[in-house]
Amino acid sequence: MRNFGLVGTWLTDCTSPGAVRETFDYKIPGKPIVRIFVHNRSSVAEVVSAVRATEDKIEIVVEDRDPVGKTVDLFPLDSEKVGAKVRQGDFAFEKCLD
Repeated sequence: MRNFGLVGTWLTDCTSPGAVRETFDYKIPGKPIVRIFVHNRSSVAEVVSAVRATEDKIEIVVEDRDPVGKTVDLFPLDSEKVGAKVRQGDFAFEKCLD
């Protein structure tokens, strides 16, 4: 994720306080995490795997857990570089903070 350039905070619109936001970070010690903020709801998920598929694509799987640590969901956050933005499904993110 670091070599791909994902570490940092990404928003669908850096000027909008209600924009979808993702922050990719490393907790020490431990696995990388992603903090996701959508529609006034936030969650923290642990990155289970991140594999570079091509120069412009990375395949990421994250694990969402409940407050007692039980896995609730595994879901993909596959990302593709498109110019200065990163696309995940229908969303295009711009990097707002390193």
